[in-house]
Amino acid sequence: RIIKHVSGSTDTIAYKYTVHSNKFEASDKQAPSVAFSYDLSPISIVVHQTRTPAYRFLTSTCAIIGGVFTVIGLLESILHHTA
Repeated sequence: RIIKHVSGSTDTIAYKYTVHSNKFEASDKQAPSVAFSYDLSPISIVVHQTRTPAYRFLTSTCAIIGGVFTVIGLLESILHHTA
């Protein structure tokens, strides 16, 4: 199986193979033979890698922490009013 892998400006072609082996005993009238088969994959893997800026990481972290505090506050308010 042949798979094309694109990463940035470099192209890589990967080969995946399977080996089968068995003993063959032929009579004098038969000749040994070898068979090769290729399975070309129509799927290509494209990798795009971008770096996330630090401010986006900080913003996402603050949003998660704020969301957790909001949910905890809502749950505490519901439990306080029902008890």
